[in-house]
Amino acid sequence: MSASDHPHTSAEPPPKSTLFCPDCGHESDATGDWTVSEETAETVISCPDCGTEIATWSQSRGLCFAD
Repeated sequence: MSASDHPHTSAEPPPKSTLFCPDCGHESDATGDWTVSEETAETVISCPDCGTEIATWSQSRGLCFAD
């Protein structure tokens, strides 16, 4: 997605706590509408629109953002 395709059109940049989906362009605060799945050893944050995995947190590795 190029900068011109990005849905954020305001002259002000989004807050630093905003997460963006690289596949569909969904954007929301980190505590917003993201889908959070808690599994045995990790927590996965996914896009509520397209299901793309945005980030994974595990106790052993810490926070890892999807490539």
